[in-house]
Amino acid sequence: MALGDPPAAHPAGKGSSVWTTPGAHWVGDGCAEAGGAGKDPLLPAGPSTSCLSIGLWVLGPAPPHPTPCGTPQLDWRQVLVLGLDGAGKSSVVHYICSQTAREHIAPTRSFNSAQLYVEGLEMDLLEVGGSQNLRVYWPHYLSQAHVLVFVVDSVDRSRLLTARQELHTLLAAEPRLPLVVLANKQDKSDALSAAELREELALHTLSEQRELFLLPTSATWASLSTATSVLRVKSLLVTLLSQP
Repeated sequence: MALGDPPAAHPAGKGSSVWTTPGAHWVGDGCAEAGGAGKDPLLPAGPSTSCLSIGLWVLGPAPPHPTPCGTPQLDWRQVLVLGLDGAGKSSVVHYICSQTAREHIAPTRSFNSAQLYVEGLEMDLLEVGGSQNLRVYWPHYLSQAHVLVFVVDSVDRSRLLTARQELHTLLAAEPRLPLVVLANKQDKSDALSAAELREELALHTLSEQRELFLLPTSATWASLSTATSVLRVKSLLVTLLSQP
């Protein structure tokens, strides 16, 4: 699916749901409750998580946002997930939403979204691809975001300057948007520490008025029970988004 394809090229058929976002709309399968026959196999059953939907975003106008699967009215919050290509954004989103092991998670070529229903929140995780041609779209998605998650490859030293420049450009456009920086791939032996990335990304220069969090992460199934688990990110997001 190419960016800019008209909505007519992606009709929402029976059983599909459509969500809105600035300048683009979402086309994906209707959400499924956790567990049981015909349910979402990627979503573990449990009292706090009720629904997950994954699909693609296409540019163009969108129809109104429906309430999926008969879910009661929840507080809608959007988490914008950005970072250079190869940083591990798709894996972060996957393991926030599901603890199912995946041997390979394909990189996002355009847009990707997942909806997570947890503790009275409808958490919309919107990931925009990080290749150079897609970064020009990043600023268009800041206005509706409640939290910005910026994922950094802690091993990719050659592109840390680019990551820093892209991040600070975004922050200049939204000076009060809460920021969660993930020092990802900490499971690699040559990964920079979170403290080193703080300096490389010049996070110490940011205004004290901005809520800033820097977490070391490993977006892998094997790391879910470790100190660098992505589940810590999920807990932080729920806390931030539950604030009045």
